[in-house]
Amino acid sequence: MSIQDKKKKDKSKKKDKKHKKDKKKEQKHKTSKAVVKESNKNVEIKESKSDMTTDQVPTKDIFVNKTKEKTIKQYQSASDSDDTDQEQSTQRRSVPKTNQKQYQSASDSDDTDQGQQHLSIIERKRKRSSSNYRTREIIEDSDESDFSSDDSEPNVDQFALGNQKKRKLKSNRICSRRTLEYNKDASAADNYKGKASSAFVPTVHQNFFISDSDSDTDSNDDYGSDSFPEWQRSFKNKPANASHWPKTRRFGYSDNLKLEKRIKKICRRENISFQQVQEIFASDRPSAHLKFFQKIARPFPNISLKSLAMHCRDAYHPKRDNTPWTDEEVKKLNELVKVYGANPKKLSEYLNRTPLDISRYMNRNRANDISKVSRGRWTKEDDELLAKAVAKQLATGDGKLRALDIEPLFNSKKTKEQIHNRYKRIRHRIKPDGTLMEDRKATVIEELEYLEKLKEQVVNNKLQEESQLNLLKDSGFVTAQFYYKRRARIPGFEKMKVLDILNILIDQQKRIVESRREEGLLE
Repeated sequence: MSIQDKKKKDKSKKKDKKHKKDKKKEQKHKTSKAVVKESNKNVEIKESKSDMTTDQVPTKDIFVNKTKEKTIKQYQSASDSDDTDQEQSTQRRSVPKTNQKQYQSASDSDDTDQGQQHLSIIERKRKRSSSNYRTREIIEDSDESDFSSDDSEPNVDQFALGNQKKRKLKSNRICSRRTLEYNKDASAADNYKGKASSAFVPTVHQNFFISDSDSDTDSNDDYGSDSFPEWQRSFKNKPANASHWPKTRRFGYSDNLKLEKRIKKICRRENISFQQVQEIFASDRPSAHLKFFQKIARPFPNISLKSLAMHCRDAYHPKRDNTPWTDEEVKKLNELVKVYGANPKKLSEYLNRTPLDISRYMNRNRANDISKVSRGRWTKEDDELLAKAVAKQLATGDGKLRALDIEPLFNSKKTKEQIHNRYKRIRHRIKPDGTLMEDRKATVIEELEYLEKLKEQVVNNKLQEESQLNLLKDSGFVTAQFYYKRRARIPGFEKMKVLDILNILIDQQKRIVESRREEGLLE
């Protein structure tokens, strides 16, 4: 074939291709015109039907419309009609269900979820979470019988940010009470004028043991179960009417320090690291480490093994943090609760807080209670109501206060914890008939009696320092601040034992009483 023939053949091929393209364009144009005409007809039919009454609409059209409406409702989730869903339009198009949608909670459409990453920890856990951890909203969202979302629960946050103090308070596993940091530029009297002294406590680090000093030697004691008292042979609770069991007392800073040294000594002997002992304390089965706990309990013969194990679990938890909750933590808590429910142990896996800290926060800062619960002072009427309820309960019961039974009397305006704490402060004023004595300042004789009772605590329980004292026990009209202010006037009190401090205070108070008697101010 010659070159000219080839060129002619190529030109004919190109013409054929162009002719085919033109035909396709014409077909498309005709099809689009037909679609436009059909849509115009549909619009005219709809407009004519809108002018008709329900009697004039054909039954077939009514059935089709109802079927469509039912399908739309069937695939809407409980959150689609939520007040928090700001993006919902009046005519929402039906969206077919998928497996992913079925396991999403009602919070997915909440405006609080804006700005979250697409594959956050919460969403990834939600995809593989089992039915045991689904919230009520998740179950309703995947229920095909729930065609209407009018009865769904509002997707609101359960917990609110509690009242924060202006000054940050800190604590650690030795000094467990939240207090202001020690001011090196101020005197001991200023630093400890309203709180227990911790001058003897060394620096505490979060992730390793304190100083190298050891605890009291155990002299290679036999660790067999027979050598331990009944309350340290297992993790059982105190049996009913077990009068021979020791009474629990306040665990002070010196007790925590002694415990830390003991734990460190046992860990060194058995080659256990600080992180490993944290895992032992956090174990769900402390009975698997019975011998280890019994070795630790040796210097504490009057404390049950269960109480000691619970104390170690909270004090040595890797996430122990007594600083105030932040707004970001509360938001994260609310999101996690929607997925896993109010399970402190499960929530602790995703928050940098212990289960105990989470439980306490949830009990004290529920969003629906934050506006109701009085965070201020108790009124005279509140005290009178509490006094009547307490007197009636103590007269008819077993002599123990049950704040949970009294809580409904305050119409959710006082929590169980508030009621119990208030009772401890006014119980000396409650008469058997339920009336209240007038509040007043303590007399010098009552102050002397109070100091003598504190000394009894020290002698009977062999206490070493003031954080072990129960300053509210048998205090009457005397406040705890009376003790703190008086002992702050003693030079070098921060280095003294509590028994020596009380002996000085009692001598001073006796002189004050005698002076008042000589002046005729006392009967």
